[in-house]
Amino acid sequence: MQKGKYINLPYMKRILFFGIVGFILGSTLGVFFLPQYKEQYLYIQKQLYTSVSGVSKNDLSYFLFCIYDCIKQMFFIILFTFTMFFGLYGKFLFMWKGIILGFLFSTAIKCYGAIGWLLFAVNWFPQGIFYMAAFVIQLSLCYSIREEYFGSQIKIKGHIAKWSGFFFLCLVCIIIGAYLESGVNLDLLKSVLEKCINQE
Repeated sequence: MQKGKYINLPYMKRILFFGIVGFILGSTLGVFFLPQYKEQYLYIQKQLYTSVSGVSKNDLSYFLFCIYDCIKQMFFIILFTFTMFFGLYGKFLFMWKGIILGFLFSTAIKCYGAIGWLLFAVNWFPQGIFYMAAFVIQLSLCYSIREEYFGSQIKIKGHIAKWSGFFFLCLVCIIIGAYLESGVNLDLLKSVLEKCINQE
């Protein structure tokens, strides 16, 4: 990899590939294991509706919780940057997230039919796009730090400002995602959940 590249595109493509594989695997598992977990899934949706019904649009505490949850995950990524398992961690993280999303996707459709598509969409989009962008950028940046600059104090000092800029970009993505999740998307999620529960 050439020096001066702060985002490792090959690694970015690899973790996205693992995420897609995980989504396909999770969707398949959702179809096969739905009979065993359908009641639990329906119960979770009712609990989710109860929880979000008590949250008002643009609620500050919910907004801060969304940010906190993402920053907590970013902190673990930084910790793993200094271990020999970092490369595997990024792939495992995206595969695991893909499996969860795929499982919820197929389960929502099997349980609620056409409206299950909408339930899945409002649960994860558009905020999920910004969250995913933040994690992909951070993982790729941390991988580049390990590959090119790790262990060299001179190089680290020379590039710390640009690294900080990319981490700030990750934070901006998270803030936008949290705003969309806690404000723009909340009322729509309540409405779709109510329709799904009344459909049962």
